[in-house]
Amino acid sequence: MTFAHRTMSPVGLPWKQRMKAVRRMTEEPQLVPGEHKGDSGLARASRKWLYLAVLSTVVAVVALGYSLTLMYHGVRVEIAEPITSTTGEPLTLVIGRTPGGQAEWSNYMVLMSYIQERIDRPIKIRYISDREAASGVFDNGEADGGFLCTRSYLLLEEKGVVKPLAAPITSGASTETAMIFVRSDSPFQTFADLEGRSVAISSRTSVSGAAYLYWLADQKQLNVEEYFGIVDVSPTQEDGLRKLANGSVDAAVGCSTEARAFPAYTFRAVETSPEYAMPPFVISSSMNPLTANAILEALLSFDARANLPSDSVLNGFTPVTSRDYFFSHELLKFVPKGEAE
Repeated sequence: MTFAHRTMSPVGLPWKQRMKAVRRMTEEPQLVPGEHKGDSGLARASRKWLYLAVLSTVVAVVALGYSLTLMYHGVRVEIAEPITSTTGEPLTLVIGRTPGGQAEWSNYMVLMSYIQERIDRPIKIRYISDREAASGVFDNGEADGGFLCTRSYLLLEEKGVVKPLAAPITSGASTETAMIFVRSDSPFQTFADLEGRSVAISSRTSVSGAAYLYWLADQKQLNVEEYFGIVDVSPTQEDGLRKLANGSVDAAVGCSTEARAFPAYTFRAVETSPEYAMPPFVISSSMNPLTANAILEALLSFDARANLPSDSVLNGFTPVTSRDYFFSHELLKFVPKGEAE
């Protein structure tokens, strides 16, 4: 007799057969209707990939959650160019004292245009040749930043009006020195040789163009007006050096940067001061820190070689703090009485 194959449940079988059936069901993979026993390997592989997919999803969700947590807890996000300030209001930047004098002002105009592009914010430029007027626009809140002479910066910083941000790099140097110059072909070899002679200084408010001479005289226990036969006061260091170059005076006081604007070997120094930072680019003490950082990044990224004429003395910028002007503060004490305000 032929019997058709039937699948029986363990229920209803004798006890021993029932236990064997249960063991087989727990030890062997169970097939769903229509599935063949040879398909069990494929089923296991499918389950494996399913587990991997689920695990990958969990990892991705955890990573995303962690990233969002970091972002909301203040992790800095790098922003691609351009550098964007927090407001769109125009900034007023002053061009006053710059290394190389007024001959470099057109190059600083190129720099200002670059800053405007980098920070994506309109800039108004004010050219101010008078140092007192340059200080005044910061005192009355009309300027947000710009280039000042060292003396104006020092006085405004003492009032808490401005802070230094960066200093120019000129002819490869970010510092300068004040000097007592004579012509290269001059018979005068030392400071002592200049007794009774004529000397040109710039405005008596100038740190490197006048105060250095008074500081040096104090170190030597001398009186400037008594020691020199003539003290010629010129509007700028450049004017004083020009007088020296054409032989109108025997010596001139100025900084190394201004002297480099003349042909090589025009002058020779008989006295040199300790180094101090170049006249800085300053910002208003009330400027938004994000705006200040954007301007600093623009200054530091400016490629002078690619954007300025080859004869420009400006090479770039470097960050500075008030500590870089320690000797300048010392010189400020020797601005003639009544001229420091």
